[in-house]
Amino acid sequence: MARPRKEGYEQPGRRGRGKGSIVWRDSRQKFQVSRSIDGKRKYVYVDTKKEAESILKKWDREVEQGLKFDRRAFTVAEYIDYWLEVKRPTIEPTTYLMYKNKTKPFCSELGKIKLEDLTTDKLQKAVNALNKTGKYAPSTLRTMLGAFTVALQDAVSWELLVRNPVALVKLPVGYREKEKVEIIPPDQVALLLNIAYEWGQRKVWALQSWALISLAVGSGMRHGELAGLLWSDVDFVKKEITVSRQASYYTLDGETKFHEGKPKTRSSIRKISLPDFAIAALVIHRKAQLERRLKSGLKWSDQDLVFTNSRGTNLTPAGILRPYRKLLEKAGIPVTTRLHVLRHTAASIMLKLKIPVTTVSSILGHSNPAITWAVYAHTVPGDQEESMITYNEFLARYGVGNDVNRSV
Repeated sequence: MARPRKEGYEQPGRRGRGKGSIVWRDSRQKFQVSRSIDGKRKYVYVDTKKEAESILKKWDREVEQGLKFDRRAFTVAEYIDYWLEVKRPTIEPTTYLMYKNKTKPFCSELGKIKLEDLTTDKLQKAVNALNKTGKYAPSTLRTMLGAFTVALQDAVSWELLVRNPVALVKLPVGYREKEKVEIIPPDQVALLLNIAYEWGQRKVWALQSWALISLAVGSGMRHGELAGLLWSDVDFVKKEITVSRQASYYTLDGETKFHEGKPKTRSSIRKISLPDFAIAALVIHRKAQLERRLKSGLKWSDQDLVFTNSRGTNLTPAGILRPYRKLLEKAGIPVTTRLHVLRHTAASIMLKLKIPVTTVSSILGHSNPAITWAVYAHTVPGDQEESMITYNEFLARYGVGNDVNRSV
């Protein structure tokens, strides 16, 4: 039986004077870690000896490097600012912007708290408070917490925190279930494509938008992947495209900037076989674009882009969305329908056509088929009934259930 620790009991291996100490405090039922620097004493209380030793080693390194304790006395808001500053050169601009926006609500709730005093229960209260505002959808709150997790995990790596307090935070009841994705019914998709084509015979902007919508529905590509697609990525003979880049505009520090880079994940770099209607749309759009290029002469900037403005350069978000929304309105589809909904619609149609989920996952660029099924399973609600009919028919061939069915 282990002997109880005594109040003020110092751990074996006493350190030299001024080098700090680890003492068990019975009154708190915690280990007290302390150290002096520049005449000031620093105290921290932790649950385990291992945590205590880790903190003391961290302080030793800071002393050796000439660092002051007050340099690490960040508030949560100060730390997030510092973290974003350090992180910025190592990540894509759009990722930086996402981190900045998604951590801001937590800074509003927790910003004045000392980083070292941030605990799981304080974080949990902040999550609950943000949830009660009703401003954030489940997916948004989940993304916010994810960004904050990354920030605090870096604090652990940089030895500003002993452990990440986000680890045990729970999202409110119901947040584990993602919202069901929005899709456009197949008959409305067909109507949208037909209207876009008809308008494309009269309006240049509509023809390009028809090709973009056709490709989005036929391939399930993301908004940024469509914007970054090059003609050199299109193989008309094999009827396939290679997705290897994405493009986007973002606003940072009051300035709108263009960014082009690789797709979001390694699995997003992929080849996609296209249906005939998408290939046909690209062929017609290609011909129309070449005619526009000849008329523009030296004003045209040849960047090999599939979807361009009148000068051959990248389309702005407004340049993509304005004609898209006009066509939505003409098809009787709500103009608030995001372009990303076409990706969801494509996935839904593929699954309804019984294309294997592994194939659909590959087409969409998901890292795992389980992700695809988790997101889109609800879009094929008739699957179970149809499967049971097929199952019954299969077993009936061997006489299973025939007598029972006759007696019902």
